[in-house]
This record gives sequence, structure tokens and C-alpha cells, in this order.
Amino acid sequence: MENIFLILEGIDGSGKTTIRKYIYRRLQEAALECLTIGQHSWTIPKYAEVINNIRNKNIIHTPEEIAEAFKLDKKVHYERTVRKHILERHVIADRFTYSDVVYNYVLWGIDVLNNYKAHIDSYNPQPNYIVFIDTPPDIAFNRIVKRKTNPKFWENTETLSSISQTYKKTFFDDPLPGLPPVIRIDNSGNEGWQKVVDDLVIGPIYNINNSQVHLER
Repeated sequence: MENIFLILEGIDGSGKTTIRKYIYRRLQEAALECLTIGQHSWTIPKYAEVINNIRNKNIIHTPEEIAEAFKLDKKVHYERTVRKHILERHVIADRFTYSDVVYNYVLWGIDVLNNYKAHIDSYNPQPNYIVFIDTPPDIAFNRIVKRKTNPKFWENTETLSSISQTYKKTFFDDPLPGLPPVIRIDNSGNEGWQKVVDDLVIGPIYNINNSQVHLER
């Protein structure tokens, strides 16, 4: 049975967690196995250390060290988690390759295209879909503030705006080569995203599984 590898992308506060949980619940209701995963593997100490250092501004690393750590951590994550589980169940990633290249560019000036090609040359994520959750930066920032947690250094309206613009350029205005279909979800505050998710994300997964069940019979 073919399973779907789906990647959710968007700025902090865009609503990825809410939409991921919704997709997961809808698949569970249909008795479809699904695994949700985060952005990083955190399994190789030397890569995890660099990623953790720059996220918390503990130690300064060169752009080359940063790009290499993200790329190799993602390669391990893909090979040990995605490739293993996609044989048995659907996999939903809350961020993956595309977050790496977008955030690496905005925060540390690492070229998007070259970084993306390095990821593809090292491992090829081959998602069936990317779901881009499009949320205005001011709304996303307000959601972050309401969490009452210490914001990360990039969680401000100016930086979130730059990240959002880079996502849109990367996916729509000047798309990266070989991108899978990108589904845009407007999550600016209305509840309309649920119908869009049902129609464009859940529906195709149901159809694939139903057609395969029919063929197997």
C-alpha cells in the first residue's frame, strides 16, 4: 500500500501544530496509521550540538558548520525515521528540509539554492505534498506571545516577516527545482482552513487508500 509523506511548513506561530493534530486525528478516525515527526532527529550528538548552540546563541558557528549540521541531521532523520516508517504508515513532518534552507538563509545568510541542492544530493526527501501554512507575521507573533514562553531570538515580527517572504519566494515566486505540489493554507484567523485541509490534504489520502483497498479485494 502506498503511504503519503507530508511536510508542514510555515513561520513560528503559523498554526502548524494545530493543523498537524487535526490531520492526525482525521486519519486516525479513518483507521489509517500515521506517524508525526519533528524537524530534527537529535540523534547524532555533534550535529545536535551545533543546532542547539545556534538556536540558543550559546556558541558561534560558521555558516558552513551550520549548513553541514542541519543537512546531515536531516539525512539521518530521513533515513532512520521516514524511510523506515513510510513502508507501513503515513508520515507527517512538522517542518523538514524546506524549513532548514529558509531559516538558514534568513538567520545566517546561507544561500537557499545551494543549501537546498546540498540536501537533495545528500538525501532526497521526496514528499508527496508540502503544506504551506500562510499566516500574517503579526498574527503569528501574537500567538507566540500568548504561549507565555520565552520567545526565540527570531520570534519577532520583523524576522518572521523575512522568513514568510522567503518561504513564498521559495515555494511560489521563484520555486526551487523539483518541488512536489505545494498546498497553501490560509490560517489568518478564520476557520476556513479545516475545509481546505479536508478537501486538499485528507481527501487525496482517503482516495489513495480506498482505491488500494478496492484493488486488493
